[in-house]
Amino acid sequence: VRSGFVYIVFKRKSYISDNDTQNDTQNDTQNDTQNGLSERQKKIVEILRKNNQVTIENLTRILSISESTVIRDMRQIRKIILVQWVGPSKGGHWEVVE
Repeated sequence: VRSGFVYIVFKRKSYISDNDTQNDTQNDTQNDTQNGLSERQKKIVEILRKNNQVTIENLTRILSISESTVIRDMRQIRKIILVQWVGPSKGGHWEVVE
């Protein structure tokens, strides 16, 4: 307290905790298969084949997983070059590479 004022500091809520990162790493390790894709990632590829304009939000609802999990899975799938984004960030679509 200085000059009759009270200072209050609020800490912003972190959307991703350290525990989430640790759990993501454990999930990645547990979900890896011989070809590099987990069963969940294979489902994502299947969904993309059926609907190439599906959004991350749609995938979270369809698979009942978090947005961060979908993003992490999509990064892994793209590393293996099974899917690619075609077009602008808004209005583009996914293509599954055979």
